[in-house]
Amino acid sequence: MAELIDELTEQSARDRRAGGALAQAWSPAAAIEQLAAASGLADEVAAVAVAHPLLGQVVVLLATPNTAARLDPVRLLAACRASLPGLQLPALVDVRAALPRTPDGKVDRRLLAGELAQLFAEVGP
Repeated sequence: MAELIDELTEQSARDRRAGGALAQAWSPAAAIEQLAAASGLADEVAAVAVAHPLLGQVVVLLATPNTAARLDPVRLLAACRASLPGLQLPALVDVRAALPRTPDGKVDRRLLAGELAQLFAEVGP
């Protein structure tokens, strides 16, 4: 009996770890980022969660244009709209020439979140 309890406890711990990783991988920001990247409309994308006074938190999608074409934020939003429910859509699509980088070469999401922190500050009832 003790072996069965140990096995179930271990399985439960594995499930919690897997669920945590899965939940993180399928956050609204990650889903938006994956859809925007798969659309082929942008060269690079980053989805950043931003505080919103009424909604708590919204996602802003930042994108850089492909070298061959001008990036239309409306088309990028439409690509997200085709697969996501309304409440999971980005609140804003911001097209930039380049995204900031960390020393490791990754997109600097903290810097972007700091830049966008006051974006919705004046929205209120």
